[in-house]
Amino acid sequence: MYILNCGQPLNAQILIKHNLIPVLNSVEDIKSWVCGNLNNESCVIHLDTGMNRLGLSYSNILDLKKTKYINKLKIKFLMTHLASAENAKKKFNEIQLNKLQKYTKIISKIKNHSIKSSICNSSAIWLGEKYLLNIVRPGASFLGINPLLNKQNPLKETVSMYAQITQIRKALKNTSVGYGQTVKLKKDSLLATISIGYSNGLSRLLSNKGSVYINNKKLDILGRVSMDLTVIDISKFKDRELKIGDIVEIFGPNKSLEKFAIENNTIPYEILCNIDKNIPKIIV
Repeated sequence: MYILNCGQPLNAQILIKHNLIPVLNSVEDIKSWVCGNLNNESCVIHLDTGMNRLGLSYSNILDLKKTKYINKLKIKFLMTHLASAENAKKKFNEIQLNKLQKYTKIISKIKNHSIKSSICNSSAIWLGEKYLLNIVRPGASFLGINPLLNKQNPLKETVSMYAQITQIRKALKNTSVGYGQTVKLKKDSLLATISIGYSNGLSRLLSNKGSVYINNKKLDILGRVSMDLTVIDISKFKDRELKIGDIVEIFGPNKSLEKFAIENNTIPYEILCNIDKNIPKIIV
């Protein structure tokens, strides 16, 4: 297992103890790894080719040539990260690729042998064969997240999210729903409280404008999304047609994760990261 950000200061002993391979992002990381890695375990070197986030710069590489540290590294491969991989029209993708290839030649020359390299995350796999290099690093694509910008998803999404009905009630016309009384009912309505809220990954941005699905019927969210409860309008169903415990689709077959993310003004990855760790995960 590779660890992109090992924390500071880098603790070589803990990484080795748990058979973890560090991605070294700086000269300081390299020094700490060399000094603590008595068994010469493998590492990955992260090179910055334009993101200005993590990784060794070109000047860092030249400085390392003058030291003993780089010769003591057992490098599995060199990696970088594209800033705009999802957009095939961005010329910056090729600029970064060329920089990686240049840096790889320099480090391979220092080490006196060819070193593998990697630039592809999920989106970059669709940029063409020349970007594949030696190793690809798909992540989002395993979940079916769209790797392409403003294009139809070539993948099948694999993640759905569900809640349950906690309570059903009849509510009268002109009564309000939820905190702040942000909505008043225009007619007598049948409401359901469902077992999900902003602490579980259902954003308050969806208050009074989001929707969910039950039995393939689209149902509106009413009032503010609470911490772990949300009220929906189930008036499309007859009285007693639904019951406590029935399943509510937050995203899934009727609403893709991608569409749900757009409704939340964010990206699918953030949606998944915001899902409460205590929510049961079922692998089918």
